[in-house]
Amino acid sequence: MKQRLKKRWPYLSGGFVFILFAAYLAASMAGSAAGRRCRMEWERDYDAGIARLQRGELDGAEENLKASLATIERFTGKEDFRYVKSLTGIATVYYAADRLEDAGRLYKEAAGLAQEVAGLDVVDQSAPLHGMASVEYASGDYGLCEQHARIVISQREDALSCLSHTDEAFASLSGKLRGDLGLLRDCLKKQSKVDEASRIEQRIAQME
Repeated sequence: MKQRLKKRWPYLSGGFVFILFAAYLAASMAGSAAGRRCRMEWERDYDAGIARLQRGELDGAEENLKASLATIERFTGKEDFRYVKSLTGIATVYYAADRLEDAGRLYKEAAGLAQEVAGLDVVDQSAPLHGMASVEYASGDYGLCEQHARIVISQREDALSCLSHTDEAFASLSGKLRGDLGLLRDCLKKQSKVDEASRIEQRIAQME
């Protein structure tokens, strides 16, 4: 009996390893299929939402962007950088609709997550904080607006210093920086800090 077991053991071991490998392969294929489905569904709804937002179709944009957020919640969760992008998009819809309290709440959540997740470029990482500053300006909270605008400007200046003028991202990031500087300039004017506002105005002109 012992000899028979010894003879059978190698085959049993090999069969067990095969079963484990087959299970791993099946799980990997299922994971890959789920990942592809997640990417396709998210990109479809997110891109449609941003396009609608740019056309001013706020109700449709909100619907698409919420669908993109639901996809990420279902497949991956808040640790996914796409969650931040969808959340920021919804906040921007609310800002455009003058729902400042809702926009500020979502921008704040997205800004916190943006510092933790991997995969965001500097534009997407800074976008929620820029949104917060915009909400604060619209709400008359110029002190916080100035504080957050300065942080965003610093982040984008650091990123620009690492790029060549011929880099494709340079022009896009420079445009975002001009917008940040414009927000800071307006915020400073509201606080009667006219000298610095004038210097920033000159800097913006030099960048154009």
